[in-house]
Amino acid sequence: MMRLVAPLATLVLTANLAVAATYYVSTNGSDSNAGTSNAPFATPQKAVAASLVPGDTIYVRGGTYALTAKVSPGSSKVGAAGNPIKFWAYPGEQPIFDFSGMATTDKALDMRRDYWHVRGIEVRKAPSNGIFVAGLGVIIEGCSIHHCNNDGVVLGASGTGIKATNALILNCDSYYNFEVSSGGNNGDGFAAKDGSAYGNVFKGCRAWDNADDGWDFYNNNQSVTLIDCWAMTSGYDRWGVGGGFSGNGNGFKLGGAGTTGQHYLTNCVAFGNRVKGFDHNNGTAGQTMVNCTGYSNAVNFSFYDVPAVGANLLINCAAFTGTPTNLDPTSIQISSSWQLATVTAADFASLDATLAYLPRNADYTLPTNAFLRLDSGSDMLDRGKNVGLPFNGAAPDLGAFEFSAAAPPQGPITISLPLLTNGAFEFTTSGLTAHGNIIIHASTNLTHWQPIHTNPPVSGVWQFTDSNAVAAPQRFYRTEEK
Repeated sequence: MMRLVAPLATLVLTANLAVAATYYVSTNGSDSNAGTSNAPFATPQKAVAASLVPGDTIYVRGGTYALTAKVSPGSSKVGAAGNPIKFWAYPGEQPIFDFSGMATTDKALDMRRDYWHVRGIEVRKAPSNGIFVAGLGVIIEGCSIHHCNNDGVVLGASGTGIKATNALILNCDSYYNFEVSSGGNNGDGFAAKDGSAYGNVFKGCRAWDNADDGWDFYNNNQSVTLIDCWAMTSGYDRWGVGGGFSGNGNGFKLGGAGTTGQHYLTNCVAFGNRVKGFDHNNGTAGQTMVNCTGYSNAVNFSFYDVPAVGANLLINCAAFTGTPTNLDPTSIQISSSWQLATVTAADFASLDATLAYLPRNADYTLPTNAFLRLDSGSDMLDRGKNVGLPFNGAAPDLGAFEFSAAAPPQGPITISLPLLTNGAFEFTTSGLTAHGNIIIHASTNLTHWQPIHTNPPVSGVWQFTDSNAVAAPQRFYRTEEK
């Protein structure tokens, strides 16, 4: 018995001492290289074919990768819960996967593997779907997907294929997707259709100028959660198709005839969509909208069939411009704008829609500005029902954005490239509005940020010197105006 125990103990010790590997991809690399930082691979296909185990990382350096085949990890390349395989843009750089040279209509970035975390990669001009997600616990973060010949991001394979379970699509943008052969009837920003299982979440994502819909849950019988997502200007013929254009034009299309998925949307925004902002699309399940805003859609909230499962529930929602609602008579409506207030343009700090398309923050979060935020004199302040979400004042506000007395800036705050001068990093911040303290955050990896300096309010331009950064191998900065 003792002879059997010793080898087993040795194997366990070896496994515990294993160190996660890091691989690199660069446009000036070679697939005959070892994939190290000074001898990187040339293609992402080579990197995802490496001997990957949970905890390993692939860093993709900035630049454009002209790809002629899909990028897909092999069936044995799987991560683990809490320890995914990371497929990340190198900090501070933007890798672009350009699939315009791909001859087949296969998926482009094919993530049908358990526990992968993709971050910061731009996918463009895929001949079919841009990013395809299935398996367990996949995270797609900070990615940009556009100009694909079908849907931008798709969750799960239909029929008997691999379903998407507990996927998180976080802080991603998907836009200008259009399937030529269908005249735009396919070409959604994000899709969680009949290939979806349970536990899938979209958070902080934007979809705009897609031919069909911003989000499409057609034939999905499983619940999906959406938080802080924006669906904008869907269903317009941006491609000059003319009479044959068939894009549906909905912001959030939450089902299809006969489907029973009950979806949950919180703090979401639909504006400028050609047909409907929030729509059940003849699904037979009740849908839940909490603190959502519909603006300038033909119909803002459209849930007109009596559900066979559950009930349509709208709490603290706001609608302005366009028909506010088209609701079935059993819908439960609590403290929404069409019940409590006469909404006018004066209720909003800004209706300048260009602010919604501004670049994301360095950590991939949505830009913060005045668009569709409530004005200090709005009738929609403190009129909502307390459902457990954070709020200021006596009660929650209506719509997607809780009012703050320190109003956000009208435009972006920018910083210049930090320069090493006299042993310290110096940079200039522009676009300050003097409505709150300035906080400088620093990071060495674009993941963990630490506040390093607080300055009193300043208007316009302000210069900062970081004299404590000389020992850091790399340094990134972010400016916040409170």
